[in-house]
Amino acid sequence: MEEVATREILWNVNTLPNIITMYAIMVLSMIVGFCGLFSHAQLIAQGKEDPKHLGSIFIRFGDAIKDVLFQKRTIREKTAGFAHSFIYIGFIALLFTTTMVFIDNDLGIRIYQGDFYLAVTLLSDTLGFGVLIGLAIFAHRRYVKKSDLIHNQSADKLLLSLLALLIAQGFILEALRIHHGEVSGTPDKWALYSPVGYLLSKIFWSFSANVAKNMHFIMWWFHSLTVFFFIAVLPYTKFLHIIASSANLYFRRSGRVAGALKSPGDIEKMVESGQEFAIGLGTIKDYTWKQLLDLDSCTSCGRCQEVCPAYVTNKPLSPKWMILDTRNHALSLHADGKFGDSKLPSPLKSMDNFLLKNMLLFKSGLVKNSSESLKEGYHYQNDGKFRAKNELVQKSALNLGSNADQRISGEVMSQDVFWSCTTCMACVEACPVGINHVEQIVENRRNMVLMQGEVPTEAQKALKALENRGNPYGPPQDRINWIEGLDVPILKAGEAVDYLYWVGCVSAFDKRKQKIARSLVTIM
Repeated sequence: MEEVATREILWNVNTLPNIITMYAIMVLSMIVGFCGLFSHAQLIAQGKEDPKHLGSIFIRFGDAIKDVLFQKRTIREKTAGFAHSFIYIGFIALLFTTTMVFIDNDLGIRIYQGDFYLAVTLLSDTLGFGVLIGLAIFAHRRYVKKSDLIHNQSADKLLLSLLALLIAQGFILEALRIHHGEVSGTPDKWALYSPVGYLLSKIFWSFSANVAKNMHFIMWWFHSLTVFFFIAVLPYTKFLHIIASSANLYFRRSGRVAGALKSPGDIEKMVESGQEFAIGLGTIKDYTWKQLLDLDSCTSCGRCQEVCPAYVTNKPLSPKWMILDTRNHALSLHADGKFGDSKLPSPLKSMDNFLLKNMLLFKSGLVKNSSESLKEGYHYQNDGKFRAKNELVQKSALNLGSNADQRISGEVMSQDVFWSCTTCMACVEACPVGINHVEQIVENRRNMVLMQGEVPTEAQKALKALENRGNPYGPPQDRINWIEGLDVPILKAGEAVDYLYWVGCVSAFDKRKQKIARSLVTIM
């Protein structure tokens, strides 16, 4: 009878004490991970309603297939997209393999055998090695090339090192199993379908069968504990983007055409009602659930910063850090119980707050204020020099996490951050996880102007001119001087045409732009 291709599941560790201990630790790690996810969900639920990001289920599901499953927005940047694809596809393959092992061993449905076993084994081995290639590319960009669009803190090192450790452990376990079979006289007949593990097994040529077995047992537990650690800390690290960014891409559509800003509502009616109202984003309490989800989704990839005209011209704005500073402010408040009351039991709540601070916030470069000149809250270590090469961005964060009534603009970060934006939407277009940076910037501006009466000096002159003469540039009677010498009819009240050329103030008054307007009229 022909032997069926397969392998023994849980070889060398298939004893009752091992199995009970493994599943007990796994359950504990899942409880910790669930608490973290629940905590982030509670934070997002603090946000105001935003029904425009709901509905259209089938369209949103299509977006998720395109942007999450097929990574359409991620792969637009070649190097990073290439590396991310290797990691993404490799982890899907490894997760699929683990699921097949679970179905076969734990549910007793014998599917992990025959040609299917060989195909899954070969794919998981080669694609798993692809994860290491992707990690190597990311490490080169981060630590050798030292690209300005990404920053390096212990949270980033943890991400790369933990992923690399998980993959390396898996290959070493495979290699030790194959080597033990060879030296004990029971070789794995299908070892070549695990090419990486097979080649790595040659490194252990000097190990006896007993040494290989003992090393395998130790490494198996090391690997298991690493996996359970990964599950537990996922919500407290950048790994959270796996869940948050997927959800954010699903809810990305706003019901508005591309580039359109959210309406502030009928301000005149709000004033006439005599009731208190707020316009824009003043404090973290004003953010909608979708805007808070935007904050949690950021992967710190820096693509928004790289295309931002304000950043590249040395303005204080980095779209990446505007999002991260707001996120860290919200998370700091949440961890300290200053923004929403956690529904978790007291012991789990304390654990969640501890992990949130120490795993995500402090490893991201935040430290608690100790100087008497600073209020209660947090600031970035080393004067924020790690944040970017742009010195104004290094210093743009002021005081994070003091209280939920802090104004985002002016107290959490410099007002110049928001006034530097040109609203070109390049950051929104570049973002692979569907964050709308411009909406948050404009909403903070609206709050400054309409609720606080804070207008930049340059804007004050333009607004005054608009109030006095209807345009920011010159006397109203000079508006039509640009058409001198051209046979151009000017529309009067009640007249109608098929096409109308609305010149605008800049082309009507600016000498250089007038040439463009005259040329267009001549062509038409």
